[in-house]
Amino acid sequence: MRVKLFVGNLPWRMTSEDLGNTFADHGEVVSARVVID
Repeated sequence: MRVKLFVGNLPWRMTSEDLGNTFADHGEVVSARVVID
């Protein structure tokens, strides 16, 4: 099952790798991307 998840209000220093590692305990993370505007 594939799920896309939006997570807001992240710390400015959060990287895509950090985000993936944060959710890895809950299942396989195929891709994680932090978008900064």
